[in-house]
Amino acid sequence: MTLTVEQAIRNRRTTKAAAMNGKKIPDEQITELLELARWAPNHGRTEPWQFIVYSGDALQNFARDHARLYWENTPEDKRLESTRDRLEAGMQTVSHLIIAIMKRGGNPKIPVFEEIAAASAAVQN
Repeated sequence: MTLTVEQAIRNRRTTKAAAMNGKKIPDEQITELLELARWAPNHGRTEPWQFIVYSGDALQNFARDHARLYWENTPEDKRLESTRDRLEAGMQTVSHLIIAIMKRGGNPKIPVFEEIAAASAAVQN
């Protein structure tokens, strides 16, 4: 079944790692989706977005590092072992983690807010 544009827009939401089903998405499908993101409008063709993709062992390393950083940077009276454990184990059912970054282009004539908007449009795509 192919989703209509209306269905895709109305049903898109952030999905937490705990709600994932554990099925692996092929890397080729992720690559295809990120290629579609590149078609977002951007002034001066700066393409100010960057996507960092974690999967497999790198994803598990990210989860361990995230948990460690939480523990090391949260005041002792506010940190919880349960939060650290959840951060470390939270990626077990996730196929890929994609982090989107706005990376400023080299054209100083393009305002920063336009680069932010273009990166946002790429994420939306």
